[in-house]
Amino acid sequence: MRVVWKDTYAKSCPTTLYRKIAIERYEANTIKGWIIDFPGDNNIYATQDHARNAINKHLGGKPRKDGSRMHNAGIKIIGTK
Repeated sequence: MRVVWKDTYAKSCPTTLYRKIAIERYEANTIKGWIIDFPGDNNIYATQDHARNAINKHLGGKPRKDGSRMHNAGIKIIGTK
């Protein structure tokens, strides 16, 4: 069996809202990651969980649910816009 993958990942990821802040897919040259719509934040995060943790850090408090998996992920910045 032969499987051929078509790279449409960036186009198939809709913008999501977390604590009323948008998380969007970002793709430039060789950097692919996630950005948040927070004033003054120009970082590119590795995964959505890292972006959510950054939002939690900016706004303070903890996630609405248990969030142990997300909390253990930390914040990983892979670049800036």
